[in-house]
Amino acid sequence: MKSNSYARVAFKILKYLNDCYENGLDASIGSLNANTLGISDQ
Repeated sequence: MKSNSYARVAFKILKYLNDCYENGLDASIGSLNANTLGISDQ
């Protein structure tokens, strides 16, 4: 699977949101960037 496929990016975003929810943290839109998600900028 390509590192930036739609499914992979969607999974990483949903995982981040789920982790925030499970730990009682507020999700920050600023945290959703390529570096944080471990994907390339393209």
